[in-house]
Amino acid sequence: MKWKTLTPNQAAVLWLMREHGSAVFRDGFRRLAWSITPGAGLTIDGPNLIRDALLARGLIAASATGYVLTVVGKNAVPMQKEMPQRAAETRLQLEPIWLTDDQMQAVSEWFPRSHGKPRLDDRAILSGIVMVLRENLMWQQAPAVFGGEMALRRRWNQWGASGVLGAVFAHLFEPASNGPRLVITDTMLSRNASARRGVFLGWFETILSPEELEAA
Repeated sequence: MKWKTLTPNQAAVLWLMREHGSAVFRDGFRRLAWSITPGAGLTIDGPNLIRDALLARGLIAASATGYVLTVVGKNAVPMQKEMPQRAAETRLQLEPIWLTDDQMQAVSEWFPRSHGKPRLDDRAILSGIVMVLRENLMWQQAPAVFGGEMALRRRWNQWGASGVLGAVFAHLFEPASNGPRLVITDTMLSRNASARRGVFLGWFETILSPEELEAA
């Protein structure tokens, strides 16, 4: 029968709702991701189809606080105490990842000079961009402390087109056991949708070229 089985995403969502209670769904994302935040509880990002399929099957229902499991949904939750693999691999790391003072100093010469009113904090914006690429997030999923989706998108496009990001990423290093390594790697650029577009526009030639991306 059509509804006898659950997809890995559906099973993960049901398990999470059993463990954490009601959930707020943020629809329109291309892939499943979830987080627990103080005061907000469980937030699930993902394609509309995940939520709609669970609603159609009567496994979840709308409530004043978001969506809750129905009796049918509780009975359908995978019978396991350990977090399902799909839930574990889709959890969002929402603790802000800040670049250090030394890292910012090392790339400061490539930032454009500010004329007129002061612009948004370079460290916050660059840290937000780095976190989006390293964690393969969508702009909406970056912690608000970095300035918000529109600020990050705007600076991404401005700095990318002007060559600032290409220079910064080529000189932004972090310590590693075998010596300093780039904070942003070719793998990070190739897997993130916004970064891939930047690669094809020629923003990051010193790290990954369009030809290398196409061959990957």
